[in-house]
Amino acid sequence: MEQRILVDGVVYFPFTPQTEQELEDAVIEHSELIFGKSSFFLPKKKLKTPAGIGSIPDGFVLDFKKGCWYVVEVELASHDVFSHIVPQVNKFLQATEDISQRMKLANEFYKWFKSEPVRTAQAKLLIGQKELFKSIVDVISKPPTVVVIIDEKTREVAEALKAIPGNKISLEFRTFVRQNVGDMRVHLHLIETLGTAKPSVGGEKKIAQPSGAKRSYLSFEELEQIAEDNGVGRLYNLLFEGLREIFGKTPWRTKSNVSFKAHFERGQRALLNINPVKSARDSGLYVEVYKNNLAEYLNIEVSRLRRMLPASFEDWALTPNAGADYKGYSGFFKNEEDIRSFLSKLKANIPNEEGKKEGQSKSSVRGKIISQKEYYIPILEALVELGGSGKVREVLDIIHRKMKDRFSPLDLEPVPSGKDIRWESTVKWARNWLREQGYISSDSPWGVWEITDKGREYLRSKNNN
Repeated sequence: MEQRILVDGVVYFPFTPQTEQELEDAVIEHSELIFGKSSFFLPKKKLKTPAGIGSIPDGFVLDFKKGCWYVVEVELASHDVFSHIVPQVNKFLQATEDISQRMKLANEFYKWFKSEPVRTAQAKLLIGQKELFKSIVDVISKPPTVVVIIDEKTREVAEALKAIPGNKISLEFRTFVRQNVGDMRVHLHLIETLGTAKPSVGGEKKIAQPSGAKRSYLSFEELEQIAEDNGVGRLYNLLFEGLREIFGKTPWRTKSNVSFKAHFERGQRALLNINPVKSARDSGLYVEVYKNNLAEYLNIEVSRLRRMLPASFEDWALTPNAGADYKGYSGFFKNEEDIRSFLSKLKANIPNEEGKKEGQSKSSVRGKIISQKEYYIPILEALVELGGSGKVREVLDIIHRKMKDRFSPLDLEPVPSGKDIRWESTVKWARNWLREQGYISSDSPWGVWEITDKGREYLRSKNNN
């Protein structure tokens, strides 16, 4: 049902911007209305991307009065919201967890303020005698709120927000044009502001985190203490340390759990949650397993993953209408023996840097599924063939041409999430390893792979051998 707005007897019809830039320009023009009078909107095009951070979002908002900052993405609902927003924002958030990267960002913000004396004077009115650079650092040392501004809220937007950690919110920015005019010469906007919008995820997250505000997450010490108080302290520590060793990374924290995650082509996804809040001495340590994500990460079938868990675990979903990425199993680990058994099975299925799993020979892997390592050289060769860089689909097409005769029936099956064919998923995991080694650029545009000089040298050395 299309909406109309009636103003003084004049009818206005919905108008869709032709490009994201049109919507972004309108957002910048009305940023003070959206974020408040004490806010400063720093557009992407006015900032230099610091090395190590990769591509940055569409803009940032700093509010010295509230002591908070926002990461802003502007998007059209007609586009693929998930693939446009989630990977870029998650990559940025992950990069800026490093304090050195935040300092680089602070330097860029400082240059932006100093480039215009009026802007600097406006900031000084808010910070008083405090140094401007220190004020910027103090603000961005806190977790940001991700704000997605879109011309129409959809279910896809809500799903995309679920895949972004921390505080996040979506704001609707709609445009209407006057009847019989039909373009932006006579228009009005219907704008959702921070003061009117509801935060995502059932209101659990705050819109912003001003100084002294209650945190939206618990510290590792607090979560450990909750586990101890609920009588599952030993179980919690055994599973937590075991998973951290296996996955090689520190998990995310929320108000109730620790969540181990991994990066997929479609964005960051949860693999497993440990929830000490729902745990108890009598029932055990409560755990949620995202079956499709973890099975894809391990490159195994979901049925095999199910056999790794205690028989008491039941089907589970994050929400009633959750998609495949948010379904799995949940239940209680009742004793240390069950946890050690699960960790042992999990460790045996974690691919090492050669794409093999513990206890498997190279030939046994090759006889069933082409290993991750076997795609390293074909990926680099494909990029060289494409002139140094190419879109994901172009790279996959070349690899298919080179290796199709070696594919087994298992390679041609869909992965548990249903998003990819198994061999394509393995290629993307191989690309992640190449990127971590510096053989593929980490700063390329989304959806484009690019070989580095280091990657070319690696390819030459392998071909010479």
